[in-house]
Amino acid sequence: MSELRPNNDSHCYPSYWRCFLSCFLLSAAVLTVTGFQHYFVIHLFEDGDFAANSLQIADAMTLHEIYGNYSRWEFSHPGPAFFYVYAIGQLIFHYTIGICPQEHNAQLFSGMLFQTAFWSLAISVIYTHARRWKPVLIIASLSFIHFQLCEQAFISIWPPHQLLMPFACLLLSTASIVAGSRQWLWLFVLSACFCVHGHVAQPLFVLPLTAVAIAAVIYWQRQTPSPTKATYWTRVRDALWQRDVGGSVLITIPFLIPLFADWLKLRDSNLARILSHIRSHNEPDHSLEQSLNYYLQFYRYWDFHDAPESDELRDLLSSFPWIYSGWSAVMLLTLAGLGLAWKRRTMPLRWLWWTSSLLLISILAQILTLKWGCMMDGEMFAFNAFINYALVFLNICLFTGVLQCFLNQTTQWIVAIVCCVALLVVAAKPIHNDRWISDTGYRPMQGRDLYLQNGQVQLPVDSWIYFQSPHPSNDWILMTGQANQWRKDQLKVVVPDNLSIFFGNERTIQHFLDRDEPHRLTNIEVAPEPQVDSPHTFDGRFKQTSPVDINDGVYTIPLETLASQHSGASVQTDLETGKFVQMGGAPMVVVIPLRPTQQVTTLKVELSPPTEDSFWLTLDVGETEVAHKLIKQRHTLNFSLQPEWVNKSISDYGSLVIRIQLSTQSTPSTWLSKRATMGFRIHHFSLSAD
Repeated sequence: MSELRPNNDSHCYPSYWRCFLSCFLLSAAVLTVTGFQHYFVIHLFEDGDFAANSLQIADAMTLHEIYGNYSRWEFSHPGPAFFYVYAIGQLIFHYTIGICPQEHNAQLFSGMLFQTAFWSLAISVIYTHARRWKPVLIIASLSFIHFQLCEQAFISIWPPHQLLMPFACLLLSTASIVAGSRQWLWLFVLSACFCVHGHVAQPLFVLPLTAVAIAAVIYWQRQTPSPTKATYWTRVRDALWQRDVGGSVLITIPFLIPLFADWLKLRDSNLARILSHIRSHNEPDHSLEQSLNYYLQFYRYWDFHDAPESDELRDLLSSFPWIYSGWSAVMLLTLAGLGLAWKRRTMPLRWLWWTSSLLLISILAQILTLKWGCMMDGEMFAFNAFINYALVFLNICLFTGVLQCFLNQTTQWIVAIVCCVALLVVAAKPIHNDRWISDTGYRPMQGRDLYLQNGQVQLPVDSWIYFQSPHPSNDWILMTGQANQWRKDQLKVVVPDNLSIFFGNERTIQHFLDRDEPHRLTNIEVAPEPQVDSPHTFDGRFKQTSPVDINDGVYTIPLETLASQHSGASVQTDLETGKFVQMGGAPMVVVIPLRPTQQVTTLKVELSPPTEDSFWLTLDVGETEVAHKLIKQRHTLNFSLQPEWVNKSISDYGSLVIRIQLSTQSTPSTWLSKRATMGFRIHHFSLSAD
């Protein structure tokens, strides 16, 4: 057995820093030159996903962010590690050095450096096993070309794309550990942490790979000769209690802190929402054939937002016969070549162990990605598993690694030169504008002087804006972009609870009302009919919410408006009860820009509890609790709101703020949990003056 064992002493492997610096500096220089305009010249403004992420990056700059990017399934991905990377880049390149004209330029530039650094580390892993420059040049050139064909590999910070290089390092570092080297244990842990923070499905890959890495560490430690008599378990203990293992454990600490901070919230934690989603989607959404069909799409380099045109595997193979015939030939030659190389020992033992380890990890990772394809919720878009390009990269490394076993020195040089020339051709090509998916040409309204559709509003620093839309599902892209710009202009934005997934809970009206001190709100909404006739005079996309004067008559809020402002709420119709709003379980908050009044205001609310049991209803006007009563069935409640209550709310918040919550407890609302409320039905909501 000893003759088949590679030398797993980390000191026998060459230093990788020279390889890392060479790859990083050259690739970063090329990508900086080809993307110069978007990094340092064009002023880029975010909207949609990128604006929502910028709000979280801003929180990361103050060390307050503990969540990852939002998911369309109404939870956040596990951790904010990527946001802290972009926050550091934003702080350095925009606020300190000033070479990037806007925050988003700095985010893109730091994201490119981050991805390039991990790609360079991946090449360095290969270098430590090759110990020669020729195979490294070949693999580096082919891999760079491969990732350039992916288009968004180095330059995108969109969350589905940003996992690619850390995932590639995760696979290669695992293969290195399996091959007998613990030199890259720290990279394995670092990559695993970024992957787990970046996507909720990554534990599916990280946990099995971690088990393989631990088993490999223990196995090679057991095979290491010991000068003294030691039991098997003593060697296992020694394998797990060494400096490189201890250092790797320390790497996990900053990644665990935000996760623990979330877990302490128990039922209100992001983890609870993730587990709830998993429990409700425990059946596979796709067949194994659909998953395989989806995975093979990546070998033809399809667009990142495409979905398979057909679920039939034969349709894919018949549509691109030459592509898949070529890849099949490559993989068959790889398997045959690796077996022949072991038989003839055409390469040093360390290289044979390395290529065999690559094959093992490639098989395991492809099994896991097929499992992920079966579990994937909804449409199978390419961006859902952009990490599959790392598996293509792994197979390219495997093929070139086996190819090295049969090339003489002269042929290796020829192949290396050809690959380098091809690399230069690809690298010299400027990055096309279509590849910058965050450059949508969006331009927000800037400054604290707001020229709105219905007039000009001048806001002082630290003003608060209550930002609404009659159609939030359609307008959230525009709203996140404008809210992010207002944040840059030192204006604070509050949104209805149903937009918390994009803006975060701390920017919702519910959280705003729970603050220690009230602040006046300026009500601004997305205009239902934008005007664009005079773009230089006003911004026709927004308007200030018109003040309500209840002296003119009864002011009734449409049920559709109530539903559009609350998370989980929907308008439904029942044959017995008619149309109603089914609340989702959160407190109901209504903000009305009411004029001050000296008359008693009547609030008419028709509601019904979720069951036939008794419930306690609590009504707050601003910070004042005005009603706390027991209800048992559908009721039409008329509350007389005294002028001092109404005017105090208007003085404190700039609007009449009404909060309604139902609970099984009779405890006053000041002691209720902010989420301790029951889902209920609203049938009518209106105000009138007595």
